[in-house]
Amino acid sequence: MSAYELRRSGGSIRLERQPMELLILLVERRGELFCRSDIVARLWTKDVFVDVDTGINTAVRKVRLALGDSAEAPPSWPRRSQTPLRSERPPAMPRGADTAKPLG
Repeated sequence: MSAYELRRSGGSIRLERQPMELLILLVERRGELFCRSDIVARLWTKDVFVDVDTGINTAVRKVRLALGDSAEAPPSWPRRSQTPLRSERPPAMPRGADTAKPLG
């Protein structure tokens, strides 16, 4: 593929390589939780040294812009480290995960 292109309503929206790779990763692993290290492995080779936090945040911002999504009030769920771009409902909590047990 020589260029990355997102098609929407008959028109094309250009995305740079890293934002498109991030979008592809999110679609491939829809509904799954994954680590930032998974994103890093997808976006950069092992011999590249970059500020990954800034790089990931920039890629997310560009994907949101391309999709017309807003980060104003993203969904968040207790005890979850990632929030998706969009979701109808939070993933199911594991059985017993919401109950507290006394120490000792």
